[in-house]
Amino acid sequence: MLERLHPDSVNDSRPALVPLARTLEPDEDILAMVQGWAKGLLCLVVRTDRRIIIVVDRFPEPLVESLDRLATKVLLFGPPNDRASVSIVDGSRLLEVTGVRDRAQAERLQRSDPAPRTAQPTGSGYF
Repeated sequence: MLERLHPDSVNDSRPALVPLARTLEPDEDILAMVQGWAKGLLCLVVRTDRRIIIVVDRFPEPLVESLDRLATKVLLFGPPNDRASVSIVDGSRLLEVTGVRDRAQAERLQRSDPAPRTAQPTGSGYF
């Protein structure tokens, strides 16, 4: 998956990769991943075949939240040849992720596959 990202995105995402890896199920497939910034903090947004995962590298512990991949809206903003912004809308909660370098991956975040495999949302809600 990392080979699909801009080298700077890979480098910036390193602190969030271990918490992401701990969250993934052994047979869960990553379909798309972007790295950006949410409220000034490093953020990964990942779409898997089961859910959308948000990882925010905050002190003292990273925040990891799983969202229903079918009920969560992913919106993409910004000019085509520049960094993008991705908005994650989960019910009445909104998370804006800015500075996304990898537009093709951001576009893949918007798509959901039709398979009915979903994870239940988890987390305390940080949006």
